[in-house]
Amino acid sequence: MDCLGIVLAGGLSSRMQQEKAFLSRNGQSMLAFSQQLLIDAGLNKVIVSGAQVGGVADAIKQAGPLAGIYTLINIYRPQAIMALPVDMPLLTPMHLKELKLKGESTAKSVCFNQCFLPIYLPVTAIVEQYLQQFFASEAFKKTGKGPSFKEIFKRTDGISVPLADTHVLFNTNTPEQWQQVQQYLKKWRDYV
Repeated sequence: MDCLGIVLAGGLSSRMQQEKAFLSRNGQSMLAFSQQLLIDAGLNKVIVSGAQVGGVADAIKQAGPLAGIYTLINIYRPQAIMALPVDMPLLTPMHLKELKLKGESTAKSVCFNQCFLPIYLPVTAIVEQYLQQFFASEAFKKTGKGPSFKEIFKRTDGISVPLADTHVLFNTNTPEQWQQVQQYLKKWRDYV
């Protein structure tokens, strides 16, 4: 498998006070919207990380999005992954295609504007070894705090691609942020 698309939907959605994956964006759930984004960006295989929304359960519980990614890397053995959170309703396939193209042409991890999600991540020995060692470490066992994308990015000499329309990286964690997005989408529909 060349590149595996991953929708990260394993969080608790505690600030939203309801499951973000099932919020409706123009009549489509955010889960379905996110899956379709990855398909439209040219990924043939898309998997959901998050058992509570019908996806794959993390092998290491409540350890953050990289625990879900690590689980799926171990199951599917892809050469690379394209991961995005389920709460970015303004992303477009064009943006994901840009990340994928840059990642494939450089064989490096790629994100926009130092915002580590969405991310194109080659699954190298460095990535696998770092995640394996991190989850086996005493520090992780004591704190339960998962690894950071920033560290993965650093270890893989990641590239941050400038993005002018930064609004597409807006993620919705609260009901107020979700309402902001709904207003934005309504205005945008009025101009199309």
